[in-house]
Amino acid sequence: NNAGFEVQYRREHEDSWSTAGFIRGSGTCREKSEYSYAFMLNDVAGLFVRVRQIDTDGSSHFSPEVYVASVPARFKVIGSFPNPAKEHSTVEFMMQEAGPVTVSLRNALGAEVIRKDYPFLEHGTHSVSMNLEGLAPGLYHCILSTRDAAAGTPVLVVH
Repeated sequence: NNAGFEVQYRREHEDSWSTAGFIRGSGTCREKSEYSYAFMLNDVAGLFVRVRQIDTDGSSHFSPEVYVASVPARFKVIGSFPNPAKEHSTVEFMMQEAGPVTVSLRNALGAEVIRKDYPFLEHGTHSVSMNLEGLAPGLYHCILSTRDAAAGTPVLVVH
């Protein structure tokens, strides 16, 4: 009866919680289900994070709060341009270590609409171009991930 999970966060010196996103649940099933969430915030250091598990009947339960003290800066998203974009967008990022990188574009529901896998990139600054033709206008999140870290940047698609 799992409807899904609402990922919530608050800054160190704030009392109110904000919703970062929602992960759709698998309902009632006998198999083990795994879920993940990548924050779309530029700075997640100094955050308290919790998950609100919501059942299909509307009842809910909160996970314990977890404090994120710091996040190692293995790479940094510089930005996407043009933004807003019509047909193409280029995402620029910097890596401190060489390794594999996955670049994905996700819609507002979290569904992956574009994915590019790079088995190996050298350290330094890189640019990745994405073809946005055929995508509905709206706000998307470009997520760059390595084996042990992830970062993102918003991309606004217009026509």
